[in-house]
Amino acid sequence: MIQAIRDTLPIIAAVMISPIPVAGLIVVLTSKRGPIKSVAYGMGFFVALWLPTFLLAWTGKKTIAISGTSGASSTWSTLIHAGMGIILLVVALLAFRNHLRRASPATEPRWMKTLDSASMLMVFALGGVITLNPKNVPLLISAAVDYAQASLSTVQLAIVVTAFAAGGSLLIFLPIALVHLARKSSDRLFAKLRPWLVAHNAIVLAVICFIAAAAMLGRAFTALF
Repeated sequence: MIQAIRDTLPIIAAVMISPIPVAGLIVVLTSKRGPIKSVAYGMGFFVALWLPTFLLAWTGKKTIAISGTSGASSTWSTLIHAGMGIILLVVALLAFRNHLRRASPATEPRWMKTLDSASMLMVFALGGVITLNPKNVPLLISAAVDYAQASLSTVQLAIVVTAFAAGGSLLIFLPIALVHLARKSSDRLFAKLRPWLVAHNAIVLAVICFIAAAAMLGRAFTALF
């Protein structure tokens, strides 16, 4: 299990660094009943990481067990990693192009403005939806492919995916903990951090996607050649 988690640490780090979801969390934290609603937002984010990753990995694990062709599955795994790397590279280039073309300062997305008055259920749903963005989906698929090929029982797979989702959610749950421990000082910090995250989202997204794409493509190239 430890090896499976260790192999996907770069993916976990790439999932964890998500400026817009963190900015959305800050909106929730500074809203009415923010500390309580932020837990729902964080749980939505966590569940959206855990559920599809586990289902994909479990399905892949069962498929490999039924087919009994580990060599073919390894080739398919390499090709999937290469495909996800190409998708991330495209996302990185598009984000960088948007950053260069932006003539005026970035504005907050419309959905972010609705968080202030959203219900607990709506906050939970938004926390989940925002997780499945163009950056994270290829990363989740890549992690699921790695876990499917690891020699794990279903219980072990659930534990590994829980560790993956917890690591990917770290920058969501740390601010939640900070608010509960030091509300006044955290409010001042979040007031400064929120506009910065929105303004620099595109360039941060481009850098993270480019690094993740380079790692996946390099790994696929090494496995194939």
